[in-house]
Amino acid sequence: MGDTFKFYLDFAGDIFVAEEIEATPDTYGIVTYYQAAGVEDAKIKMYTSEDKTKTYTAEDEAVDALVTAAGVTKGTSNTVGNKLISYSLDKDGVIDAIDPVVASTAAVGSTITSKLFTASGEGIFYFTKDTVVFVVDNADSTDIWMTDVASLEETTTATAYFLANEDKEVVALFVNSLDAGASADSSYGVFHSSVKTYDEGLEDAVRKLKGFVDGNAFTTNTNDAAVATTVVTGAAYKVEYDADGYIDSVTLIQSTDDGAKTGTWMTTTVAGFGVDETVIVTSDSGTVELDDAVVVYFYDQDDEVYEVSKASSIKKGDYVVFYEVDKNDNTTQDIVIFTR
Repeated sequence: MGDTFKFYLDFAGDIFVAEEIEATPDTYGIVTYYQAAGVEDAKIKMYTSEDKTKTYTAEDEAVDALVTAAGVTKGTSNTVGNKLISYSLDKDGVIDAIDPVVASTAAVGSTITSKLFTASGEGIFYFTKDTVVFVVDNADSTDIWMTDVASLEETTTATAYFLANEDKEVVALFVNSLDAGASADSSYGVFHSSVKTYDEGLEDAVRKLKGFVDGNAFTTNTNDAAVATTVVTGAAYKVEYDADGYIDSVTLIQSTDDGAKTGTWMTTTVAGFGVDETVIVTSDSGTVELDDAVVVYFYDQDDEVYEVSKASSIKKGDYVVFYEVDKNDNTTQDIVIFTR
C-alpha cells in the first residue's frame, strides 16, 4: 500500500495540487535518540539504511508514535535504546510518519538460515534480496552497521528485532553481532585509483577512491588527504568509514591477521578444479574452497582496471589471490582476485 493523496482539479479536470494526507513508512532505521518539540522542532536521530547516522526534524505525531511503541516516557530529551523503525519523509525531508509497530520486543531464540527467519513464538518469515539488515556490536551498543542476508551466520539462538510485510517477508532485521556472524569491518574492496580532490563538505583536500567494494562499483571520498595516498593493484583492502560516510581508513590486507579478523591470504596459480569451480586446485597441489557468497574480481593488466566476475570464469593457469576475512569458523575463501 502506498502513500495516500488528495488531488485538486482545475476546470479542465487537470490536477493542479496534490496533497499527501497519509504517509506510508517504507524506509528503515535504528533510532538512538529523540528530542520532543519545545524551543526547537522535534528531532529524531537514527542509523539509516543509507549506512550512516542522520538527525531528522520530525512531526510531533511521529515522535508520539515512536515513544508510545518504544514504551518510553515522552520528555524534552530521551534516548530510546536502539529501536528498529519504519518511517517516511515528506518533500522537505521531515519525518512525517513512523510505523506504530516499532520492533521494540526482541524475538529471543529465533532461527536464521539463508532464506528463512523463524521468529520465536511468531512463526516463519522469509528473507528477500531487499531485506535490510542492521547489526549492533555486542560490546558497544553505539556501534551499528549494515550487512546483507548472505553474510548472516546460520543460528538457532538469535535474539533479533524485525519488521515484516503482509506476505511474511522480512523487510528489516536488527541483530546482535554475536548472532550475525558479521563485523563492522566487513567492507572490503579493490581500487583502480586514488586521486587528490576537494569535497564541499570538508575544508581540506581529500582523496577520491574508485573501484569496487563488496562487489559493487564504488567512488567515495576519504575524510583526509593522508588516507590511501596510493593503492596497490591486484590486492584487497579493508575499508572503514566515519559517521558521515567518508572513508576513514584503508588497510592493505597483507598478513595472516588484518588486525580485526582471523583472516588469511595467499597467492598461487590455478592448476585445476575439484568437483566444481568452487574448489580450486593450486599449483602446490593444495585445494581451496570458495565461500557460497564469495566476491570475485578480475584484474585486467592491460587496462589496469578491475571488473566484478564469477568463480566459473577462473581458468587453469590464472594467477589468483585468495582472502578469508570473516569471523566464522569455516576456512572458505571470501574474496578472490584473478588475472591472466
